[in-house]
Amino acid sequence: MPCTDPDRFSEVLRCKRGINLHLKMWADGWDDFCEPLGYYMEVFDDPPPWVEQSFRNQVMKGVLRRHRRRK
Repeated sequence: MPCTDPDRFSEVLRCKRGINLHLKMWADGWDDFCEPLGYYMEVFDDPPPWVEQSFRNQVMKGVLRRHRRRK
Protein backbone atom coordinates (compact mmCIF):
# COMPACT_ATOMS: atom_id res chain seq x y z
CA MET A 1 0.00 0.00 0.00
CA PRO A 2 1.33 3.45 -0.84
CA CYS A 3 2.06 5.70 2.13
CA THR A 4 2.45 9.46 2.01
CA ASP A 5 2.61 10.07 5.76
CA PRO A 6 6.29 10.15 6.81
CA ASP A 7 5.49 9.35 10.46
CA ARG A 8 3.41 6.30 9.54
CA PHE A 9 6.07 5.16 7.09
CA SER A 10 8.72 5.46 9.82
CA GLU A 11 6.57 3.37 12.18
CA VAL A 12 6.11 0.67 9.56
CA LEU A 13 9.86 0.50 8.91
CA ARG A 14 10.59 0.29 12.63
CA CYS A 15 8.07 -2.53 13.00
CA LYS A 16 9.53 -4.42 10.02
CA ARG A 17 13.04 -4.07 11.48
CA GLY A 18 11.77 -5.46 14.78
CA ILE A 19 10.16 -8.44 13.08
CA ASN A 20 13.33 -9.08 11.07
CA LEU A 21 15.40 -8.93 14.27
CA HIS A 22 13.15 -11.54 15.89
CA LEU A 23 13.40 -13.75 12.81
CA LYS A 24 17.19 -13.47 12.89
CA MET A 25 17.32 -14.36 16.60
CA TRP A 26 14.97 -17.32 16.05
CA ALA A 27 17.09 -18.51 13.13
CA ASP A 28 20.29 -18.17 15.17
CA GLY A 29 18.78 -20.25 17.97
CA TRP A 30 17.03 -22.70 15.68
CA ASP A 31 19.84 -25.27 15.87
CA ASP A 32 19.82 -25.20 19.66
CA PHE A 33 16.15 -26.16 19.91
CA CYS A 34 15.73 -28.23 16.72
CA GLU A 35 12.08 -27.25 16.47
CA PRO A 36 10.36 -27.49 13.08
CA LEU A 37 10.19 -24.20 11.20
CA GLY A 38 6.41 -24.19 11.50
CA TYR A 39 6.75 -23.99 15.30
CA TYR A 40 8.03 -20.43 15.01
CA MET A 41 5.37 -19.40 12.50
CA GLU A 42 2.60 -20.43 14.91
CA VAL A 43 3.49 -17.34 16.97
CA PHE A 44 1.82 -15.23 14.29
CA ASP A 45 -1.93 -15.41 13.73
CA ASP A 46 -1.73 -14.94 9.98
CA PRO A 47 1.82 -13.99 8.95
CA PRO A 48 2.43 -12.34 5.61
CA PRO A 49 4.32 -14.59 3.18
CA TRP A 50 7.53 -12.57 3.53
CA VAL A 51 7.80 -13.46 7.24
CA GLU A 52 8.16 -17.20 6.68
CA GLN A 53 10.37 -16.69 3.63
CA SER A 54 12.64 -14.35 5.57
CA PHE A 55 12.89 -16.85 8.42
CA ARG A 56 13.79 -19.66 6.04
CA ASN A 57 16.42 -17.44 4.39
CA GLN A 58 17.93 -16.60 7.79
CA VAL A 59 18.07 -20.29 8.73
CA MET A 60 19.82 -21.12 5.46
CA LYS A 61 22.35 -18.31 5.98
CA GLY A 62 23.14 -19.74 9.39
CA VAL A 63 23.52 -23.26 7.99
CA LEU A 64 25.89 -21.99 5.29
CA ARG A 65 27.90 -19.96 7.84
CA ARG A 66 28.37 -23.01 10.08
CA HIS A 67 29.29 -25.16 7.08
CA ARG A 68 32.00 -22.68 5.99
CA ARG A 69 33.46 -22.57 9.51
CA ARG A 70 33.89 -26.35 9.55
CA LYS A 71 36.11 -26.33 6.45
